[in-house]
Amino acid sequence: MNQTYDNWELILVDDNSTDKTLKIIKDFSCEKIKVFTSPGSGVSFARNEGIKRSSGEYFMFIDVDDSFVPEYIEKMIDAILKENTEVVLCGYYEVYSKNKMENSLPWSGYYDNDSILHEILPNILYPIHREKKVWFPVWRTILSRESIEKINFDINVSTAEDFLFMLEVFLKSKSVFFLDENLYFYNRNAGSSLNSYISKNMDKQRHSHEAMLKLLKKYNVFETLRERYLLNRESMYTTAISNAVRNKNKREIDKELKKIYKEFKNDKLLKNKVRVFQNEFKVSCPLLLLQMGCLRLLKLIFIFKEFLRLRKFKDA
Repeated sequence: MNQTYDNWELILVDDNSTDKTLKIIKDFSCEKIKVFTSPGSGVSFARNEGIKRSSGEYFMFIDVDDSFVPEYIEKMIDAILKENTEVVLCGYYEVYSKNKMENSLPWSGYYDNDSILHEILPNILYPIHREKKVWFPVWRTILSRESIEKINFDINVSTAEDFLFMLEVFLKSKSVFFLDENLYFYNRNAGSSLNSYISKNMDKQRHSHEAMLKLLKKYNVFETLRERYLLNRESMYTTAISNAVRNKNKREIDKELKKIYKEFKNDKLLKNKVRVFQNEFKVSCPLLLLQMGCLRLLKLIFIFKEFLRLRKFKDA
């Protein structure tokens, strides 16, 4: 931990690893570095354990293969104390095998609760027109203990755990501060879950969306954010199609597409409608094809899109 700020504790939670990870991290164990094990119950359980075992007033989550600048903790702590806020986010670099790409935030400075509701949350749910798409993982963020009081990572959700956690943080927080600096390095390796086929993805995504809907209703903002939520819900189906074509078992792709089509037709919230004018053409066009049941054409389009995406990723 080569950091200019030294008043930190590092909590490492080994989620029942099967290699030599536990032995390696135990060798680093000391007064400032605490090592715990969890019974292989997943990342959400491990993070909840980390929060429970912590003693500090502020939290930062770090992915094991990522890195950050030496001033990362110091600048984030300074911002959260100086601005007297509950949450601070910074920009980050997306690191590929050959280069890195800047991901700066479209916002800068202090936002109160009303601004969060009308300016930040709509973008979190679904950016429209020329709004910049912003990813909301738990890393590149510092959170006060107060901001996550009574908030846990949902252990029953296996897709978009970070998103749901951060959504509730924003729904609950009185204020947030966006630091206009890129301090974190997110490693986009080829074997990450973002590039892999996910089994039963449609079921997992639907479960995550039900959890999202429940949160919006819990904090009484669903009607305010209804259209953004429905656009997000539409994108669930195109994401599911993208995942389906990554299946190595080509015979299963058609089965998955039929399941996605059936789910879309029976979606009581969407009512078999496509929000053409609110959405980008690259999203609304596949949805219209899905609505019409053009599954073969959809498969060909998304297989080609996946080919282009992987080639771009390989060249990056």
